[in-house]
Amino acid sequence: MIQTVTHTQLHFVPLTNFTNWSTQYLLGTDFSYTNKYELVEIGTFLTRKKIPIEIEDDKIYKRVTIKTNNGGVFLRDIEQGVNIGTKRQFVVSEGQFVLSKIDARNGAFGIVPKDIHNAIITGNFWVFDVDHTKINPYFLSLITTTSKFIKFSGKASNGSTNRHYLQEELFLTQKIPLPPLVVQNSIVENYNMKLRQAEEQGQQAKCLEIEVENYLFKKLGIERKNANPFLKRQLNVFPFSSFTDNWDLYKSTSVFFYISKSPYQIKTLGEVLDFVLRGWKKNNHNSNDEFNYIELGSIDIYQQIAKTSNIKIDKAPSRATQIVYAGDLLIGTTRPYLKKFSIVDDGHHENIASSGFQVIAPSNKYNIHFILEYLLSECAIKQFELFMKGALYPAITSKDLRKIQIPFPPLNIQTEIVRKIQWL
Repeated sequence: MIQTVTHTQLHFVPLTNFTNWSTQYLLGTDFSYTNKYELVEIGTFLTRKKIPIEIEDDKIYKRVTIKTNNGGVFLRDIEQGVNIGTKRQFVVSEGQFVLSKIDARNGAFGIVPKDIHNAIITGNFWVFDVDHTKINPYFLSLITTTSKFIKFSGKASNGSTNRHYLQEELFLTQKIPLPPLVVQNSIVENYNMKLRQAEEQGQQAKCLEIEVENYLFKKLGIERKNANPFLKRQLNVFPFSSFTDNWDLYKSTSVFFYISKSPYQIKTLGEVLDFVLRGWKKNNHNSNDEFNYIELGSIDIYQQIAKTSNIKIDKAPSRATQIVYAGDLLIGTTRPYLKKFSIVDDGHHENIASSGFQVIAPSNKYNIHFILEYLLSECAIKQFELFMKGALYPAITSKDLRKIQIPFPPLNIQTEIVRKIQWL
């Protein structure tokens, strides 16, 4: 049966705006910029530069790659000309603005750094000289890698296959806000300062993470183990006792920890934790009602529920399957090495969670914060990796999660460990 779609709005577009006859482009490129600064076409401060070069077999060349999502411009490799298939390429210079016309829709823009001055690019890259009297090239880089601009680049890219090419005229005629240079420089400097602060905080967090883990291991009597190297194309002999119930040779020999020498009992998670599943079905609710949905992406790097989605019942995703309560421990079972683990706070009581979480209920038999700290440790993560299955979305099943081993001290020791870690 053919479904009829009724459109209730008629859109009018001035003829002067028809730089492209794609309705997707014409109706989908509104940036909603404020009027605080003058809007200026990109082409007024960028000039396309083409310096061709014929690749010679006996010479060495540096090649360029641009990472998507504002990842930057980097040296791809250094290659001898005889191994380079495309013989006609182009030279880039330090400070130029460069983009990938294929991956512009994914944010592949950037500035050529000093270390790849005089590198080569193919025709799938565009390089521009920048008028420094009008714009700071790094300010331009910030603008072009915003989500709004990346969305525009997608709309302004045409093609009948997976290779959609950015249209140069649309790119150069797009207008962006252009504050005075002094303001641009200030924005760039503040952005770089925030990056430096984030890097410093990241290093501090990493040091704290190591300190916490060292304390946890010492308190639990966990010793690091040096793995025997696995030698390719040679006969490798391993004791039978080193194998887990997973017969993957690499995985079975890559656990780097001894927990057997711990002074505490070695238990499995299934033996000591309360695994729960409080089922939720959208069919039991009014379709116009709404709920807060916790998915794997809701958990931030600090193991906090940073954001939830407010969703109407009739739009509920298929993975919205369980109710969680304040105090529950959520364990992300897809790619568990990403540590999408969190304890539900009062603000997310009775939210709906993805089936990608295993929920552990709080209990007077264990300290839920101690369990979280252990699961975040490398000792637990290495065990997760033993049981993960799947190539694209490696995950651990609830059944295998129950097999993870943990040194299990008395409740008062668990609480002591948690207090010390919180003090750190």
